[in-house]
Amino acid sequence: MKLLKALPVLILLTFFSGCIGDNMDDCPPLNNVILHFNYSSFPDHINRVNVGIFDKDGVHVLNQQVDKDDLNTFQGTYLTLNTGEYTAICWGNAFDDTRITCFDPNSSMHDGEVSHPNYGTSLQIPTHDSLYYGKHNFTVKSRNKVEHTVHFKPSHIKIHVYVKGLASLATNLLPSNYPVIRINNLNPACNFEMQTTGMSTTYHPTVKIDNTEKTAVARCNTLRFENDNPITIELLDNAIGNNILCTVGLRKFMEDNSITVQEGEELTIPILIQFKNGNITIELLKWEEVPVEPAI
Repeated sequence: MKLLKALPVLILLTFFSGCIGDNMDDCPPLNNVILHFNYSSFPDHINRVNVGIFDKDGVHVLNQQVDKDDLNTFQGTYLTLNTGEYTAICWGNAFDDTRITCFDPNSSMHDGEVSHPNYGTSLQIPTHDSLYYGKHNFTVKSRNKVEHTVHFKPSHIKIHVYVKGLASLATNLLPSNYPVIRINNLNPACNFEMQTTGMSTTYHPTVKIDNTEKTAVARCNTLRFENDNPITIELLDNAIGNNILCTVGLRKFMEDNSITVQEGEELTIPILIQFKNGNITIELLKWEEVPVEPAI
C-alpha cells in the first residue's frame, strides 16, 4: 500500500527532474491535461476508473485510479504531461474480480491484458466485474491546458440463469447441495483493444437460492463475445451425483429469442430453465418476472 501511495510522487519527480534550475521552459504546468469521462448515466454504471497513459511508442507513462467520491466531484481526471502524443486506456469498475496488467512503469500498451485474478491459476473463475472500456488518442502541443473526452462502452455481457421446478429446490438446501451452473467456452481475458484472448475457459458463477420462490439464481458477467459463439451453459444437481441435467447452447438460444450483441450497447441475457411434469423448458425470462436478487 505504501508503494502504491508513493508511485504518483515518483512519477511526478521523474517528470520534473529535468525542470530543476533556472530554465523552466520544458516543464509542463500542473494538471495541464483534463480528461472527461463520458457514458450514458455514468454515475449509475461506473464507480471507479483506472487510467493508463502511454506515449506514442506504447510505453507506459503514468496511471491513476479515480474512485467514486472523486467521480462524484468531477467526472474525469487531471494529468500533468509533457508535450507529445499519448493514448489513454481506461477501465471502469475494476474491483476484486479484475486484474489489469501493464499499468506499471516500463510496460507496453501492446502487452496489456485484463482478466480475472484467478486466470492462470488452479482456482475457478466465478465472474467478472461489470467492466467498461475507454480509449482515446490525444496530443499535448504546448504548455496551455488541453481538454479531451474519453468515451466508454461496455466490455461485459451479463448472463443470468434462473432454475425453477427442480425437485431439490423444494427443500431447504445447504449451500454444499445447491445446483451447479457452469458456463463453458468463454474467453477469459482481453487486450487493450478490448479484443478477447486466452484459451476457452469454464466459469463457475455463484448460485443463490430464493427460498420463497424456490428458485436457484446464478448471475455472471462475461467479457464481450460474438453472436456466433461456442458458449454452453450446463445445469448440474448435486443431490443426484452432480449429473448434467440440462445444457443450453447460447448461440441457438440467442437466435431463437432474437438476441444480438450490438457494439457499445449493454446486454443482459436472462435464461429460465424450468422443470415441470417431467419436462424441461428453456426460455427467455420476461423482465417483469425477474426476481429480486436473493440473499446468500
